[in-house]
Amino acid sequence: MRNYTTDWISNCKGSWIKRVITTQLLGVLIACLPFGMALAETRWTPSLWLTGIHDDNIHFSRNRTVDDYIYYIEPGVKFNYDQELTHISADGRVIVRRYQDNDDLDDELYRMSLKGDSNLTERMNLKGSYEFIKDTTLESELEETGLIFTREDRTNHNVMLGPSINLTERTTLGVVARYRDVAYDSDAYVDYKVWQADLPVKWRLETQIDTIYISPGYVDRDSDTNHSTSYNLSLGWDHESTERLNLHFFAGARFTEIERKATRESKENWNAIGGLQLDYDFERGVMALDFQRNLRTTADGNQANVTRMIASLRWHFTERFGTTLKGGYYITKTEGVDIENTTEYFRAGAELFYKMTENHDIFAGYNYSQNYRKDAPVDPRVEKNRILAGIRLNFPIQ
Repeated sequence: MRNYTTDWISNCKGSWIKRVITTQLLGVLIACLPFGMALAETRWTPSLWLTGIHDDNIHFSRNRTVDDYIYYIEPGVKFNYDQELTHISADGRVIVRRYQDNDDLDDELYRMSLKGDSNLTERMNLKGSYEFIKDTTLESELEETGLIFTREDRTNHNVMLGPSINLTERTTLGVVARYRDVAYDSDAYVDYKVWQADLPVKWRLETQIDTIYISPGYVDRDSDTNHSTSYNLSLGWDHESTERLNLHFFAGARFTEIERKATRESKENWNAIGGLQLDYDFERGVMALDFQRNLRTTADGNQANVTRMIASLRWHFTERFGTTLKGGYYITKTEGVDIENTTEYFRAGAELFYKMTENHDIFAGYNYSQNYRKDAPVDPRVEKNRILAGIRLNFPIQ
């Protein structure tokens, strides 16, 4: 029998947490106030990128492969503001995409991000960010979950606010609040919202470049079909060297309760969470590694436990000539009340570039991606090959 008293208490608790997060998020613009404008360094970088691509499976389809030539025109602008107490960066880009044969797919994609970091007082710091993406399920959805859905337009708003205060010379208490709103143009997919709050307590070690922390957290995911709440606890270590190596690591556990709204059935589970971000600068290049394991919401409204590893290497053979190598591997397990399946996704690519000037380069590359789903009704494996070439023009203004 359902306990309505427990449900009422749970709903009140969830509403209270949401109100707290909402109140925190309203202050995100404070992180972007231009303190000390006269002493700041400001830099604008307008850009124009032109790319031509041959794609042998534009729909990433298992049963009907269609190839086409796609042309990208990408005007954009970056903004950086650096002052002793405040740092702001912004990046906006419009991607005009045109297909040679399948011109009914012609569209425009939009990406915009804004980040701010300000020391409000000697002890208090405030970080904030906002990101807006308008693209299709074959871009961001695939990048986040490794799952393929029929191409539909999607808009994604991400907001983060992170105030922190130094309790002592080495101890910091913080709050990290996040809100996410994802909406699809098609009714075939399920819009959803995510509220998240973490309370990291950090201790800086005597090395001055190492920090350890403990962080309890709460996540509320809500869609028309499912609702879930998660309680997390993680331990982390940050190693920030100003010379070559930056490393951020955390590991922990989460408890999640998922409810299917149509039937009121629920399911509880425990699982591991973790992350590793590593950046290493060589004399001639830079390497980056990003590992994440956590719960995500998918386009069909279900929850999925996603284990994702992404690696990249940018290497200069000479002062002007170099290569970029990128790869990613995903294992995605859907966690629902009445559905469970596992999907693997792999992608890899290589690019050669030549810097005509410090800010202009030409490039050519190849990308391969593969999705494997054992319970797929047609073919469990689907592949995509892309050959691309183009030019990137940047015009920094300071």
